[in-house]
Amino acid sequence: MMSQRDIRELTVDCQKRFGDLCDWSAIIPRSISLIVATYRAGNAPVVLADVPDPGEPQYLVPGFLLEDRNVFLSAYGGSAKSIIGMALAISIATGEPFAGMRPAKMGPALFLDWEDEADTQSYRMRAICNGYGLKELPKNLYHWAMNTPLKEAQRAIRRFIKNNGVELVIIDSIGAAIGGELVKEDAAIQAMLACKGMSPVSRLIIAHVSKADADKASTERRTYGSGFFEFGARDVWQAHRAGDPGGNEITVAFTNTKNNHGQKEPFGLTIRFAPGTITLNRCDITCEPDLIAGLSQPDLICYVLKSDGEQTAKELSENTGLRPEILKANLFRLRKQERILRLPSNNGRQDVYSLNWTHPKNLEN
Repeated sequence: MMSQRDIRELTVDCQKRFGDLCDWSAIIPRSISLIVATYRAGNAPVVLADVPDPGEPQYLVPGFLLEDRNVFLSAYGGSAKSIIGMALAISIATGEPFAGMRPAKMGPALFLDWEDEADTQSYRMRAICNGYGLKELPKNLYHWAMNTPLKEAQRAIRRFIKNNGVELVIIDSIGAAIGGELVKEDAAIQAMLACKGMSPVSRLIIAHVSKADADKASTERRTYGSGFFEFGARDVWQAHRAGDPGGNEITVAFTNTKNNHGQKEPFGLTIRFAPGTITLNRCDITCEPDLIAGLSQPDLICYVLKSDGEQTAKELSENTGLRPEILKANLFRLRKQERILRLPSNNGRQDVYSLNWTHPKNLEN
């Protein structure tokens, strides 16, 4: 929105350039009002049958990051969220796989940073590139140290995205970006609309969870603040750390707790720190008891079957810690989804359950 001073200056300029072609003092404010009203009204309604078939959802990083959508990565402090975000940005900028997942396309990446300065992120970028074994640093990875709330900066951000052909935006972090109280619904809605306004680029939005939620199972953890943060996301990933946060190695489990286009398989990432080098490698999270405890109940059952093989319901109850009645309900859902199989009993034993290795989700790790 232009200020009254800007409007007066524009009116004088038009009168000088075009003379008395029209009443500029009346037409300019009216035009601005119409433009603002049209913008606020949004796109016009369309007949859905006339919209071309978009096909299946497209992914910038198959199995992890949707194209042109708000995707959340939420975790408690010390879970290497910013490092993970930088590693993803490097992956898009260079084509290197992220956690074993190769991006569908390469392109410029923009890291919007409300938490750190360029020197900190430059060190992380160089260390991760060393870990990737890259001989040259990416020239298409941009860092923007933000000093104003996202709502105020969104026009400049959209202009930069358009002018530089950006494919991925990392927002670190949404809590600092909104410039207000995280529990306020209006602030959350405005922030998510500002992120959506960056379309058509993909957006990974880094967020926090509270200490109280940090040790809960992934299905019970929530992004700190208003529920409208997660309501406005198409995918939500919860990251849960195992290991000493002050050590040279941590393992982080990723679980997909909200999805609008199909459940994604959980996976682990081992992050190792050495002078001038940070390496990130995909790993099996079943080797970390702390991470297993953070899995959803269905994912926990599948991981136990994947690591230990066929099991009876009694064995699954013992190995997962799930009560028999809760286990029974989860087994029913998993069989209905065809993620597991129930096999006939042998020698009078109970029926045994096995992972269905032909199911796409069971082939991802």
